[in-house]
Amino acid sequence: MNLLTAASTRHFAGFKPNSLSQKITAGFEPETGKYVFEDLGGKKYTWIADLDQLKAQRAASEMASALGRVGLDEYEWLRRGGNLKG
Repeated sequence: MNLLTAASTRHFAGFKPNSLSQKITAGFEPETGKYVFEDLGGKKYTWIADLDQLKAQRAASEMASALGRVGLDEYEWLRRGGNLKG
């Protein structure tokens, strides 16, 4: 699986769960034969596949690792002239 881990490649959509089941469910569209989700803004998403539980866990772990990476600028002092004495 090829996973893009950059924060700029993420899109987070909000969905409202069914009031009785408290689950987010797709509706079937007979004219297209597809299952469709609708987000809070009215944008439609088509269900394309089930994801294996272990692959989903790996993807979540890779994304969390990429987003949680600490960015250090250790060579900034050198760019500014290299004066270590302050």
